[in-house]
Amino acid sequence: SITMIIERVEPDEFRNFFPLGCSHLYNSAEFSELNAQRCEELHFLLFRDSRVRLGFTAGVRDGGLFSPFSAPFGGFCSNSRQSVECVDEAVGLLAAYGSACDGDIRITLPPPIYSSDLDVKTSGALFRAGHLECADLNYHYDIAKFDDFESNMASRARNKFRESMRHDFMVRWSGIGDVDLARRCYEVIAANRRWKGYPLRMSFGQVAATAVVARSVFVVMSLGDDDVAAALIQMVAPGVGQLVYWGDVPGFSDVRPMNRLAFETFAICREKGLRVLDLGPSSEGGVPSYGLCGFKESIGCDVSLKHTFRLRSVK
Repeated sequence: SITMIIERVEPDEFRNFFPLGCSHLYNSAEFSELNAQRCEELHFLLFRDSRVRLGFTAGVRDGGLFSPFSAPFGGFCSNSRQSVECVDEAVGLLAAYGSACDGDIRITLPPPIYSSDLDVKTSGALFRAGHLECADLNYHYDIAKFDDFESNMASRARNKFRESMRHDFMVRWSGIGDVDLARRCYEVIAANRRWKGYPLRMSFGQVAATAVVARSVFVVMSLGDDDVAAALIQMVAPGVGQLVYWGDVPGFSDVRPMNRLAFETFAICREKGLRVLDLGPSSEGGVPSYGLCGFKESIGCDVSLKHTFRLRSVK
């Protein structure tokens, strides 16, 4: 039988046990501290017996403890394989800890492309101790399929891609070191969000600060003097990038920039040695956006489920 304790620690102590990248970017102290203004209070937790077994980062907001509080997913992190019993006990400790925060705990786990033994065990523990709040459709592109890019596309998307190849697009990409290109990328995304009526939750300053920790890649696609499409990719875990934003600007839909941008973005991922690009969810609160699902499937993406659990605090 395992007997663990849960302990709230300072960010530096958490970082000593779980350095950046030990599981995924969004569980790191660095990423959490960058986004601290998005919650009322940060909690860095260690679960230990004779040694530290697990770590957990979360933020207090809306009367509860959220992991993540400002990211696509969170969950536990660990430096070694943990038993099912250990994970079950940690989930029980977490529920008890929630009572001290006077609220439930909401945990969104990574989709299966991050292939963590720990996430599978956490999912099982949360099914038993809490309840499934929603399951979102999460799309990804397997870079191994890129050599056969066209054959993996739907016929209509293939025609649009071939149309886009008739136009002389210029593609540039860089890290945050090229601040001018990064700003141009951000401006295209901002224009796309205004056009589509979607919120843009990050300022350029926040994107630039995150880029240092996330080793972000900025992609800008232009036609003549006009920047017509852009993408922002973050390095989230070994071999896995995440497409945080992408989009085109109004007035160029006849040259099919998004079909071309998909091709160029996947090519850059291959050049960087990634095995998977995570395109993120195409549903919100479990409710799918059929248009987004259809587009991602048309360019050869695969789908999996990303689960969000609610763990009732133990009063």
